[in-house]
Amino acid sequence: MVKGGKIDYKGELVLSFIEHQIEDTDAKIDVEVFRLYGLNKEEVKTVMDALKVNRLYQDKVFEYFE
Repeated sequence: MVKGGKIDYKGELVLSFIEHQIEDTDAKIDVEVFRLYGLNKEEVKTVMDALKVNRLYQDKVFEYFE
């Protein structure tokens, strides 16, 4: 994975996979928090727009929100 201070291709794939898993987990946590506060989809969109959350992450949150 790490050779001479560099990450090889396999290591990059592993890191990419882990980063994807972390982002998925974050989105699921966000959904649960929104549900705890009793927010509907429109209210969640307003909150995320106000926080300037990027569109791809918003889409992921809405995937889990349904």
